[in-house]
Amino acid sequence: MTPPTNDKFYLIATPAFAALPGAPTPDVLLPAGVIPFFSASGDSVDFVTYDTCTFASAPTDGFTSRDCLTNTNGSNSPTNYAGATGSVNANPAPVGVPTLAPAMQWLAVGCLLAGATWLFTRRPRAAVR
Repeated sequence: MTPPTNDKFYLIATPAFAALPGAPTPDVLLPAGVIPFFSASGDSVDFVTYDTCTFASAPTDGFTSRDCLTNTNGSNSPTNYAGATGSVNANPAPVGVPTLAPAMQWLAVGCLLAGATWLFTRRPRAAVR
C-alpha cells in the first residue's frame, strides 16, 4: 500500500466474489473456507487499533452493504485500494432453475391445483368379483 492510506478502501474478497460481474479487483483474496469471519446476526469487526465496526445485523441479500460510518445499509459499492469501484449482485437465481413470467407462474399454479383437485376427488372403483 502506498501512503498516505487515509480515506482509502481495502477490498478483501473470495474468488467467487471476484468473479461476479461488476466486481472490482480485490486487494486480497481469502479462501472461501474462512468466510464468514464474523457473525451476520450481529458482531464487531476490529481493525487493529484504528477502528471498530459494531453492528446488530449485516445484510445477507447479496446486493445490500453495511456502512459502518453512518450505521446504515445501502446499495453495495465495493471499492479497492486503487479506487476502482463497482456494484454486484451476489444473489442470482441458481443455475439451471427456470424462471417464469408472473402470468406463467399463475398458469402453472392453476394447472397444479386442477391436477391436485382431480386426484383427490376421484372416487375409488368398486372391486369386480
